[in-house]
Amino acid sequence: MIPGFAYYLIRLGYEVDCLIQEPGQDGDVFYLCPSIKKKIRLFYYHDGKHRQHIESLQKENVYDLLFATSFDKKKKDGWEDLFRELLSYDQSRLGVIGCYHSLKTYLENRKNGPLPTQRVVSLSPVDSGEGFFREANANYYSDTILGRPKNRNTRILSIGHNSDRYALFRAAESARKSTKQPIEVVCVARSIPVTEWLKRFIAQKINLMRNNPADKNFPPLYHKHIRVMWSPSFKTLFREIENSDFLDASVLPETREMFSNNRTSGTKQLSLGFLKPCIIEKDVAEYYGFSDRSAIIYEEGKMEDALIRAVCMPEEEYREMVTELEKLCNEIRARSERNLKTLIDELE
Repeated sequence: MIPGFAYYLIRLGYEVDCLIQEPGQDGDVFYLCPSIKKKIRLFYYHDGKHRQHIESLQKENVYDLLFATSFDKKKKDGWEDLFRELLSYDQSRLGVIGCYHSLKTYLENRKNGPLPTQRVVSLSPVDSGEGFFREANANYYSDTILGRPKNRNTRILSIGHNSDRYALFRAAESARKSTKQPIEVVCVARSIPVTEWLKRFIAQKINLMRNNPADKNFPPLYHKHIRVMWSPSFKTLFREIENSDFLDASVLPETREMFSNNRTSGTKQLSLGFLKPCIIEKDVAEYYGFSDRSAIIYEEGKMEDALIRAVCMPEEEYREMVTELEKLCNEIRARSERNLKTLIDELE
């Protein structure tokens, strides 16, 4: 999302200094958007030690804003109050603004004292009795979106620990059986525990199926249909997204309510930024702004129907869906830019 927020600020006429975690195995998040990278000054920090770098930059430069691409910073026993931390050493003219990905994090931070919502944006609009955040969806990842036809072997990419992968695996296997068409599921895990869980899950199902082929509760899941990647570089991840047909936007049952009204997964940004339609539950789709023209939408518990539609979708219909998704992306970018401008203007 860092390139996306830089994209908006550049368009609003700002010179941008960008402080990011020193690239490790993840690589360069600006890999596909050199046009953004050449317009900003990049600075790096490591081991979470960003404060001294911000203080040093503020001694050398006069800034209008200190913008945090995410206030959602996890710690062992909850959430760090990054807003107030930044506020404690901010020297900018208009102060600290930034993005909350979840209302839950905001409410946790608000326990420490008043937290002005007029300094907050969110990846989808939040409007509740607990807080109102303008939408600023940062979905710019690439200067050029590669138009490509749908794969003959339908490929679904699942990213993030909030996806309901058990439901996805079962639905994929059922859809594979009913359509007699191949479906490849690629899972990206950004942490070792999630990756190991997936490997154990697949191995367990294969072993159970071999021991008891009649056990219908554990459909066969073979490695040739499921591929697991652990913490790929941005270059590798972006290539996988480009080569996929659809993105899995499922959510776990216990998080469905949040993702239906006040929390946004990174899958929304990737879908818009790479023009890859989501396979997504109805309530979440409505909150994200997707329609049945720009995504494959299913009712709760009906993921298999969505996967069957994905597998059987003709090339022409797929291209039409990508076109609608592009229209939606342009609308959201225009609205996000306006919202950011309004927020900043109100601080002047």
